[in-house]
Amino acid sequence: MNESATLLRHQVALLWVMTAIGSLIYAVMQLLTYLSAYIANHGATPEIVLDAGALWAFAILYVLWLVPPLLAVTVRSGAANWSMLLLGGLLVLGGTLGGIFDGIRDGGHIMATALIAVTLPGVIALRATWRLLRNDRNLVVNSRAAHDGAPG
Repeated sequence: MNESATLLRHQVALLWVMTAIGSLIYAVMQLLTYLSAYIANHGATPEIVLDAGALWAFAILYVLWLVPPLLAVTVRSGAANWSMLLLGGLLVLGGTLGGIFDGIRDGGHIMATALIAVTLPGVIALRATWRLLRNDRNLVVNSRAAHDGAPG
């Protein structure tokens, strides 16, 4: 693998890490909004209370954000690139839709945070992942052409 392909893989991994950090920023904004509502209601719990199952689901969701960057730097196959693209796309789509829903329910600042912190870096990471997928496919096609055209 040439140096430019390795650099592209590292850039894709960094973009996915930035998207994961944006997702964490969005989660912190949600928690601070929840805490603010709790304090404003003088200790009365807001309508939404998370049980143990929901907390486990959130933990698993945020661990899944680490899969696309790990795939970018560890596995060099078309299946890994497609997995990175599909899983990352689903995570970005889920974060965006969740942010829009929460923004409608809790306030526009939540929606703006989701769009800026999750969707914007997510779209950039998806674009870079697509570019990586195309680049790897071109490398395979070029290496096959070089192999087929080699004098034997």
